[in-house]
Amino acid sequence: TASNGEAHMRDSLHYVDKDNLLDNQYINAINGIGEVIEFYDSDKQFQVYGFGGKLPGGTVNHCFSLTQNENMPEVDGV
Repeated sequence: TASNGEAHMRDSLHYVDKDNLLDNQYINAINGIGEVIEFYDSDKQFQVYGFGGKLPGGTVNHCFSLTQNENMPEVDGV
């Protein structure tokens, strides 16, 4: 949401460090949870979805596969 700030600003929850030296709070949360649940999943395949975003082409979607393939929403590992 807009309250999280612009992704290019360091104080934004969406900020992604171009040098990969600093993880944002979302990345830290996903890694923390992923390290726990990965242990219980034999194939290490995880469905990943985005909620509320503008997709390539400008379409707004409120639930979409991050792989951009709704038939194969799984990724390898966390």
